[in-house]
Amino acid sequence: MRLQVSPKGDCGIPVVAKGSEISEFHLVMKKPSIKLSVQKGFSLVELLVVIAVIAVIAAIAIPNIANITGAANAAKSQRNAQNLASVAAAAQAAGASLGAGDKAATVALLSGNGTTATINGVVMTFKVDSLSADEQTAALAYLAAGNGTLTYVPAGGQ
Repeated sequence: MRLQVSPKGDCGIPVVAKGSEISEFHLVMKKPSIKLSVQKGFSLVELLVVIAVIAVIAAIAIPNIANITGAANAAKSQRNAQNLASVAAAAQAAGASLGAGDKAATVALLSGNGTTATINGVVMTFKVDSLSADEQTAALAYLAAGNGTLTYVPAGGQ
C-alpha cells in the first residue's frame, strides 16, 4: 500500500490517494461563506432619523427659550424699577429735588447724572448705574409717580 500526495486541492491542502486505485480522498476545507461588509458611514435612513429627532427637539425648545428670555427681561425691568424707586425714596428723604414729578423725567435724572442733597455738610449723590433708553422705558411700566417720588408697582403701574 502506498500513499501518493498530489499538489492539487482546495485551500492549498494536498489530495491524498491510497494505492493505485482510482478512488481519491479529497480533503476539502471551504472558506466561510459569511461575507463581512465593512461599513464606511451611516445609511441615509439613519441620517434622516437623526435629523428628524433634532428637528423635534428644536421645535420644542425654541418657544421655551423665547418664553424664558421674555421672563428674564421682565425680571430685569422689575429689578431696575425697584432700584429706581429705592433711590428716589432715599433722595426724597434726604431732601434732594427729583424734578417736576414726571416719572419719565425722574427716571432719566436718576439714571443720568443723578441728584444731590447736602446732609450735615456732606454732599450725597443719588443715582443708579446708567440705564439704556430701552431699560428706562421698560422700568417705567413698573413705576408710579406720586407725592414727588417714584413708587414700585409689581404688577405694572401707570
